[in-house]
Amino acid sequence: MKHPMIRSRRVRYGGMTVYLTVALITALILLNAIFSALANYKSWYVDMTAERLYSVSDLCYDLLDDAIADAEKQHGQSVKAEIIFCEDYRNYEKGSVGHYIYTTAHELELAYPDNITVSWFDCWIEKSRAVELGVTASTNVVLLMEDGQKRVFNQKEFFAFETGNTTSPIGYDGERMFATTLASMIGGERPLAVFTTNHEELFYDNGLMLSLRDAGYNIRMLDLYYENIPEECELLVCYNPNNDFITSDGVSETDEIDKLTAYLQDGGDMMVFLSASSPELPAFERLLADWGVRIGRTHDKETGVPYNAMVKDSSVSLTADGFTIYGEYVTTGNGADITSILQESSYTPRVVFSDATVLLPRRWLHLSGRRDLSAGQPHPF
Repeated sequence: MKHPMIRSRRVRYGGMTVYLTVALITALILLNAIFSALANYKSWYVDMTAERLYSVSDLCYDLLDDAIADAEKQHGQSVKAEIIFCEDYRNYEKGSVGHYIYTTAHELELAYPDNITVSWFDCWIEKSRAVELGVTASTNVVLLMEDGQKRVFNQKEFFAFETGNTTSPIGYDGERMFATTLASMIGGERPLAVFTTNHEELFYDNGLMLSLRDAGYNIRMLDLYYENIPEECELLVCYNPNNDFITSDGVSETDEIDKLTAYLQDGGDMMVFLSASSPELPAFERLLADWGVRIGRTHDKETGVPYNAMVKDSSVSLTADGFTIYGEYVTTGNGADITSILQESSYTPRVVFSDATVLLPRRWLHLSGRRDLSAGQPHPF
């Protein structure tokens, strides 16, 4: 005989409710597991971090919007770019170097589905493709344009490091790297920046080359003794030469100073970087003087040894000697226009100069107050 309680409607409905609840919870667990697996496989995500570490900024989108629109209007066809990882990005751990880069690339792909695609291949298995793309390591990231232009990055290039430390990044710079490189490559032919060589130039500041490259320049080294300055050169950089430029002296028929003079007279732009330890360069300094610039320098009265002037400002120095100082943005003229975006940003980057020497116009600059020029130690300027 069945138990009379089984016939109770309340008991039968209550049992059904339990079964439905268990089934619903089970379904939700399965659905969550399936969605999580798909999200991990397809890289679906929503940036919920307070700092929005993974979100591409509106400024980046504005830059790419303009570059893509201008290129498509000019050429009448859609811009196509591919971001290629050289290992399976699905294996990147959250918070890893590769994951940061891939997340930015994927967000750009979602924002520009008709223009940007993200893919990967195994560079150790597909060696022929690696050679074709110029890939040398699985940590490379390739930006490939439909017209054949390509740029091969190392993953470290997407991060900022403290000076002398290339193992522990202090900041992520991937958005800027992708945006500036894409914009410059989309724009078609890139301007040429040339660096002089064979005067013992010291290229310890690789940040300068990276900045020019990010600004859209192709970079090339030039030996003025054997080569002429290319007609397409839009910027000539002399970075801390430690040997003088050659002049025609009856022994050599080549005159590097004449080449520089002709370039400048034709409207060329030249950047000159010198350090506090730069030696006297008579021929090169005469060229600078012809264009109204000279190096602030004094001499030891007893030995005659020259000392380059150094910028000193104890009030904003990071060191006790006053020679490592914060730079200040100019607020008027062309300089202010060039740095306006930086000055108007929510976080204005600061620049630190260490042992900076001085380039002066023909007339001595009158400096007063906390501005001080000092010669190399221990002689006052």
